Amino acid sequence: MNLDHYLAHHSRLRLLLLLVGFMVASLALYLAVAAGFIGVPGALPNVFWDRVFPALSLVTAVAIDFCIAWLLASRSNRSFGPRFLQASAVIISGAVLTSLAVMREHWLEMTRELVRRI
Repeated sequence: MNLDHYLAHHSRLRLLLLLVGFMVASLALYLAVAAGFIGVPGALPNVFWDRVFPALSLVTAVAIDFCIAWLLASRSNRSFGPRFLQASAVIISGAVLTSLAVMREHWLEMTRELVRRI
């Protein structure tokens, strides 16, 4: 029995996998952007925290995005491309909500500073 067929019969497990996937991918995307632009507080400047960690977080977010899109496309009549774009939009929205939760009252200040840096 393949994974797609198994998940078709266990809808609660499928829903749980999708929810956890969206949350982990959103957090990974937030960490990639935050570590890439702001840096890691308390870490000494070195190659891992400046280059490897943001890239690893971004790769993790994209890999989970592909898995979510595959799970969504396998159950519907739509192809992989539109499902990938929908999953990416939800993950980006989740990363923005994560940044709101983390930075709270300083969110507008940080967003303005990031826009100036770009």
